[in-house]
Order: sequence, then structure tokens, then C-alpha cells
Amino acid sequence: MRLDLSLTKDHRPKRLVFYCPYDYKWLAQEAGRGTGRFSKKDKAWTYPVEPLIVKHIKEQIPDVEIGDNLKKYLDDLADKQRRVLRATENDAPLDDSSLWDFQRASVRFLNEVGKGILGHEMGTGKTPIAASAIDYLTLAKVIVICPNAVKWSWVNHIKEWAGREDIYVVEPKKGKDKAENGVISGTKDFRGEEIEKLLFKNREVILVMNYEQARIHSDTLKQFDIDAVISDEAHRLKNRKARRTQEISSIVPSARFLWLCTGTVFRNSYDDIYSLLNMCDPVRFSGYWNFVNFYLDYVEHPFGGIEIIGPKDENEFSHMLATYMFRVTKKDVMPSLPDKIITEYPIPLSEQQKKDYDSMEKELMLVIEKELDDGKEIEEIIRAENVVSQMIRLRQICLSSRLLGSNDASAKLDFLDEILDDVCFEGNQVIIFTYFREFAEAIKELVEDKGISYGCILGGQTSQQRDEVEQSLNSGEVQVVIATAQSGGEGMNLQKASTAIFTDVDWVPYNNIQAEDRIHRGEIKESPNIIRIYHPGTIEDDIRSVCRLKERSFNTTTGQAETVRRMVNRKGE
Repeated sequence: MRLDLSLTKDHRPKRLVFYCPYDYKWLAQEAGRGTGRFSKKDKAWTYPVEPLIVKHIKEQIPDVEIGDNLKKYLDDLADKQRRVLRATENDAPLDDSSLWDFQRASVRFLNEVGKGILGHEMGTGKTPIAASAIDYLTLAKVIVICPNAVKWSWVNHIKEWAGREDIYVVEPKKGKDKAENGVISGTKDFRGEEIEKLLFKNREVILVMNYEQARIHSDTLKQFDIDAVISDEAHRLKNRKARRTQEISSIVPSARFLWLCTGTVFRNSYDDIYSLLNMCDPVRFSGYWNFVNFYLDYVEHPFGGIEIIGPKDENEFSHMLATYMFRVTKKDVMPSLPDKIITEYPIPLSEQQKKDYDSMEKELMLVIEKELDDGKEIEEIIRAENVVSQMIRLRQICLSSRLLGSNDASAKLDFLDEILDDVCFEGNQVIIFTYFREFAEAIKELVEDKGISYGCILGGQTSQQRDEVEQSLNSGEVQVVIATAQSGGEGMNLQKASTAIFTDVDWVPYNNIQAEDRIHRGEIKESPNIIRIYHPGTIEDDIRSVCRLKERSFNTTTGQAETVRRMVNRKGE
């Protein structure tokens, strides 16, 4: 009996092949976990290229013959893992004393892994690491794909850490078509032509663009040999079925290096990482269900779909990831980083808010209770658009009745009016977060009336405008930054602020943590203050309870379902 690899015409691994008598069907099926197919003609079972299958077959048949193709593949894979693990140790030299030890190890990791995941916790400096790696490896053509809000932050980091000036930022159409002063903007066709010219004529060039622009121009980008593709906040590519993921993935084969940077590798579930692994190694991770069947435990829902429980075997899962991912936490590598000081302020609704809230909550509970009486599960109930929209309205009332067209009653604005005087005392700087753009406008009016210098990071701004606000905060020109959590909570460096005030929080704990970590980063010396304002006995209290379960990874739907359960329980008490 023999195990080997079949190869493509260009000598790349294609399928794992197990030559054995048909009597060994039970072993072949068990080892392949449902992925094997038997060929009567060849008397062989074929599988995806998965080292775990080899391991399971060898456990059952220790003297099975290993073919030359398979032996070379396994040796190469083991050698890569050894090189990657050695690179993450801190004993190898790297001439950059301005980087921390773990950051220098991270640069070496990016070199050895080729295509891999930099999964460090938020606030550990993934952007300086990637920018330093550009310089360390003397990369010529580089594509940086990042959220729109941080494009100019990337420009600044690349100038600082890589010493490069040949950087072009792709912006949306703003007036006339133009390509000057490091900016390409205009229509889709014009931008595509300018990108093609730059990549064709220049030996060295760095292009910085957002995810939508990378998707739109993927056909142009994949025509060229790229030294490195860098994806910042790479969890945005977790949906393997999304057009964005598929089209950006098409750029990757032409690149020598692929660096997927994300502090939330498992944002919702363990299978989030599949599409990232598929981009790093499409031979080994050739199918989603193969990956799930080999590495993850799951349960099937009666109404369709599955819920991932966790890894089948933690050791096997970790061993697999060690070849492709390097992750550190702030606690591990920054022991001197001060802890966050978290203070929660429960405040009552104003009289008008309570009246509006009770009326809306009563309507919602009648709908939910009727659906429960009809035998529906909560997960099924929250799929109804009217249920989710009413939950959102309850959250808005907790901010201000003004958001639903009533008067300006807002206990939170009254609270902010009082606390800002104390927080901003002696020039301290503060970030005020909300998940609702309309409430950000109300906060803006309050801050203006108080005569405090401020800037805003909101949806609809250009990346340059957001970068200017970030620079103004860090230079001390503004004392307050008002931000929607979606715009200011990802990829930005706001650590000059000593306090972050959350007027509301999200259903997804990671979204809140990510926003908090804008001011909890490696450069700070004193503990940042995190202030959360909430109304007890309301949906905010229920969301707060959900977010305490930080050991679990929630997506929005799960968070909403957990919130409704707590609302139902609270009303029944």
C-alpha cells in the first residue's frame, strides 16, 4: 500500500492518493472524514491535499509506503514551519532598534512565511511591522489594501518606517480626473488606466487603496507581478462567498508575499479564518467543507446551517496555524502596558425618554411574545425586519428622543455636559464614541456650545479628512474627537487621548474592544480611562450583559438573539 501526491502539469500538488485494496474502504473513509473518492480503475482513494489524512493512515498502517512526491511535499511543509517558528524567536538580529523585540520577530516572520497572517492583538503595531518589512526586504511593487479611514495613516507609516516617497493613494471621484501629488482620483476607467501606467512604467511603486477600490481594479492589478499585497483589517475578507473576497483573492497568486493583518482573526467563529488560509495556501485549503470536517466540531441547526463549536483537536489546530500565523497579545509582549480603567455610569432615562421608550418596548414585546407563543425560536424571530428595526429604535431613544423625531430629551447629553468639564480639565484629550451618526451630530452641537476644540471622524469623510483629525488630536490641536465607532474604531491611532467615552455599545464585543484599543496601545504610559454610559432596565442593560461574555465570539445576529433573551427574561421577572 502506498500514499503519494498526484501533480498538475506544472508540478504543483493536486490530490492525495492512497493506493490500497478495496477492502480498506473503512480506513480510507475514516482517514478522509468523508472527503475521499474511490477509483476502481486505479484501485486508489483520492483526497484533498491534507497532512492530517497522511497522519491518520500512518497511525493505522505504520509501514505504508510514502511516495516521492508526497515525501517532498511533507518535508517542504515541515521545513517551512521550522523556519517560521525560528523566525518568531527574538534571538536573530534585525537592525532596527526602534522596533520592539516582538516586532522585529514579526518582520522576520513575514519574510519566512511568504503568505501568512499577522494576527497580533490590536494596539501592538502591525502597521509599523508591515512597513518595516517593506524596507527590510527591499520590496519594489507593493499593494496596500485597507479601510478607507486609514489610507493616509498607512502613507505616513510607510514614509516613516520604510523611507519611501513613491506612494500613490487611490481615491474616489472628486471633481475632475487627476493623478498628481501622490493621489489618483476620478472615474473608474481613468483610475484603472493610471494604475496600469504606474505598475507598468515604475520599477518601484506603492499603491494604497481601500477594499472596494481593490475589488473594482482587481482585473488590472492581477496582470502584474507584485512583490507584496498587504491587507489591513483582513477579517473583512472572511466571507468566502463575498464578491470582494473572491476578486481580491484573484490578485494574490501574482504576489511573492501576502500579509494579512488582523487583530480579530476569529471575529465571529473559528471558520472565519478559512478564507484567509485559502489565500495563503490554496492547495492545502482547497475547500471550506474539507477544512471544517478536518479541523472543527459543529452542530447542524434544524432550520438549516451550522454552528461551529470549536476545534476538534486544539493541538492539531494550533499545529496547522503555526505554519501560517503569528499572534501575540499585548499582555504577553507589553507587560509594562498599563491596564484600562473601566468605569460604567448607570443613569436614568429622562422623563420624556422613558415615556417614548416604554411605549416602543411594549409594542416590541407584544410581537416577540406572540411569536414565542406560536412556537418560534428567538433566532428565527429576530430575522424579521420589523423586530430588528424596533430594537434599533429602542437604542436610539436611549441616546435621545430627538433621533426619532420627538423633542431633544437626552439624559446622556446632560451627563456629557457635566462630565466633559472634568474630563477635559487641564487639557486632557477625549474620544466620544457612538454607533449612531445622528447622535454624533447632537454631541457636536454640545461640544461647540461649550467652546471646546474638536474634530469629527464620521462616515462619508475621505481618508485624508480622517487622517487630518487624527493628526490634529496627536499634535494637541483639538481636545475632543467625536467618532462613530464604525469609522473611528478600526485601524486608527488615537492614543494621545487619555479617555474614551462610549455613549452606547455594540452587540458584538469585539467591535467595542476594537474601538477601546484606539487609545490602549503600546506607546502609552498611563492607564486610559474607558467610560461607558448606559440606562439600567433597558435594552442597553441587556446588550451590556451580552458583552460581558467576552470569552464567546458573537456576530451581530447572535448578539441580537442573546439581547432579546435577556429582554424577555427581564420583563418576565
